[in-house]
Amino acid sequence: MTITMLRNPGSQGARVLATAISAAMGVPVGLASVDSERRTRGDRIVLNWGVSQTPRFFRQRRLTSSNSAESVANCQDKRKTLVELMGKNVPHLQFALDAERTLAHEQTVKGWLEEDGKIIARLTTTGHSGSGIVVVRRGGNIPAAPLYTRYFRKHAEYRVHVAFGNVVLIQQKRKRNGFEQSEDQALIRVHGNGWVFTTQALSCDERNYRERLSALALAAADAVGAQHCAVDILANHTSGVEVVCEINSAPGIEAGSTKEAYTNAFVSWLKERT
Repeated sequence: MTITMLRNPGSQGARVLATAISAAMGVPVGLASVDSERRTRGDRIVLNWGVSQTPRFFRQRRLTSSNSAESVANCQDKRKTLVELMGKNVPHLQFALDAERTLAHEQTVKGWLEEDGKIIARLTTTGHSGSGIVVVRRGGNIPAAPLYTRYFRKHAEYRVHVAFGNVVLIQQKRKRNGFEQSEDQALIRVHGNGWVFTTQALSCDERNYRERLSALALAAADAVGAQHCAVDILANHTSGVEVVCEINSAPGIEAGSTKEAYTNAFVSWLKERT
């Protein structure tokens, strides 16, 4: 059986993971994009690392794929993610769509702003690393946007990695030592704003709710149809509430622990099929 890693052009994470899986199994793992013809024909197992289109050369009857293109699209588009979570009753950020076009939603968004003092507007629903995110504060103008989310007062943010029905790793976002943050950077927890993932001294271990996070992440992955993904969860320790904010079908695997977790999960899954 031929194994192919389907990736978006330039995805270094896919290359790293393909190399690690190849070394662990002793077989080549080729890289392919949606336009690849030679590496997308014939009988093969495809590991889909964040590609939301089905390659035009795939012969579906002879294909075994990890994530479907549809499930990746559900992860990439934040609107689809939240709608799917809502449909499956998975706790998620409160949201409103296209508020500038719908009076009821517009009043909802204004109500959130008045009550909480801030809302989050997403100028794009497919951005990453914080792109397109605008923090709107009370008294400010609400920009036209396809998606708005209610501000969730969080004490911790976790990334729970799910693969083939199991939680393989839990990380927590923490402020990078010595990084001076603006007010908005403190709210938008991305790498460029001084936030990093760690597996050390997790708050969920201190508070004994790792199992709650795991159950929520597995339910979220199931809601969007993803076999492997990283589920970002916000937690309020005072209220004891956790909500899913987004799901990543091609998370960063720069850390050794993350690469190891996904490599082991994929190797186990592949061995069941070869």
